[in-house]
Amino acid sequence: MARWCRLRCQAALLAALLQAVTSSGHAAQRPDLVFEVKLEQHVLSDAIGAYQQDGQVLLPLGEMARLLTLAIRTDPGQHSASGYILDQARAFRLDLAAATVTIGAVTESFPPALARREEDDIYIASGLLARWLPADFEI
Repeated sequence: MARWCRLRCQAALLAALLQAVTSSGHAAQRPDLVFEVKLEQHVLSDAIGAYQQDGQVLLPLGEMARLLTLAIRTDPGQHSASGYILDQARAFRLDLAAATVTIGAVTESFPPALARREEDDIYIASGLLARWLPADFEI
């Protein structure tokens, strides 16, 4: 049985809305939250970007998987992520366009508002990530 770790995400900086204006004059979205990520007392990252959307905090799936050394890779251009969680028997497949996730042999849908694709990663609501990954998030 997989050992579930307790991951503590503490707010290091809460910015207002950070937006940059591109040369074409269109606003480009940037994360509006920055978090420090700790595993027990160990700092895994001193700054990861996140979004606040409809009362939810959306964390970057690919970056969180990398920090937790999980074999999950995101492909924002294809609106997907794949790999496995802890062992290959727990295959992971996210289809953002269909709003479904498959873990092992179980496929479930999720509300599309709990996920967001950006150029750098796929952002998922912290509560949903806690159901999928071997981690609890305290924000």
